[in-house]
Amino acid sequence: MIGTSPLFTVIGYAAHKAVTTWKNRLAAATGVVLLVMGLYTFNGGLNILGSPLAAKNLATALGFKQAPA
Repeated sequence: MIGTSPLFTVIGYAAHKAVTTWKNRLAAATGVVLLVMGLYTFNGGLNILGSPLAAKNLATALGFKQAPA
């Protein structure tokens, strides 16, 4: 318990400062971060499945780049 106390104190202090500094913008920033993390996770799943719609395969799937031989 004593090992995690300093970390959670710093996180709590940072969260309090963010709320008082950003006020209304915090909800929008949280939404953007959540959306980006969701897209990143979804793309990781597409990569694991070998999907042509994954970010690294998208240019080839759309015909902008030739597939490797």
